[in-house]
Amino acid sequence: MNIETIIEFTAKASIRTLVYVYDDDDALVEPTSVLVTWVDADGETQVDEDEIVVTGRLEDGIYEHFYNTVAGSAKGWWQGSVEVIDGTAPTARTSIGNYSVKVK
Repeated sequence: MNIETIIEFTAKASIRTLVYVYDDDDALVEPTSVLVTWVDADGETQVDEDEIVVTGRLEDGIYEHFYNTVAGSAKGWWQGSVEVIDGTAPTARTSIGNYSVKVK
């Protein structure tokens, strides 16, 4: 399973993450779970963790997540990750994608 993520700032305080999930033949597929996690710039506090396989689904294999920073949000590089799980234990496949964005 391959993961592609695209990050953009859609407004002054909104970070949009698009997640594309591909199988081994580069076709978009529906996984069992898509989990998006954000950690703020100080690196110590997990600020958001959302399961988006249902609520963020745009179409087969494409998911959207919005995170809204607030006035007191730490400035600097934030860490994001996407964990995609397909199947159930003990044969489930897990893929993880990590990325960074800078909040000014």
